[in-house]
Amino acid sequence: MTGTSKLSTGIKGLDLALDGGYPKGTRIVVLSSPLSGGDLMAGQFFRSGGNEDTYMMIDGEVGNGMTEGRDMKPEGIVAAMGGERIVVDSLSSVINKYGIDGTLSSLMGKGIHHLLDNGSVIFYIMYTGMHSCEEEVKVFRAADIVISLKENIIGNEIERNLALLKIKESKVPQRLIPFRIGINGIELSTTQRVI
Repeated sequence: MTGTSKLSTGIKGLDLALDGGYPKGTRIVVLSSPLSGGDLMAGQFFRSGGNEDTYMMIDGEVGNGMTEGRDMKPEGIVAAMGGERIVVDSLSSVINKYGIDGTLSSLMGKGIHHLLDNGSVIFYIMYTGMHSCEEEVKVFRAADIVISLKENIIGNEIERNLALLKIKESKVPQRLIPFRIGINGIELSTTQRVI
């Protein structure tokens, strides 16, 4: 995806790791637990855009500028999408309600090609531990970029890491990137430890 224009992720350290941000016309899947910061990451991406962008809230409290999607079928969700930055929070809820094949066809397949062709970046939150291996494989194959957010409790500290697992047509970094959750959202460490 080199040579394409990019949209900022809304997180400076992640923009650096992705050499400028998310390439336009891509599908981003962020795999996280409900407490590891996927929603914060989605919010940072959404807020760094304009008023014409779409945040589809499927399974949580609808905040300022978000679109209520709880009762929408996959086709209705697609019809409500617009702008350069689109968030689906969460893909997991749609899959659980409507099944994997119909959801992927609408939300990650032919149903969204007009958006991708116009340069939209679609950001999906997918929760860990909610899907079968087969469902995960289908989602990951449809995605252009897959990011995993993980946390470990070590003694009395929480260690959080971001892993870039897939970047279509680009080199994937071979290391975990530490991050913190702060008052303004996710902050990535941009320094490397020398051992």
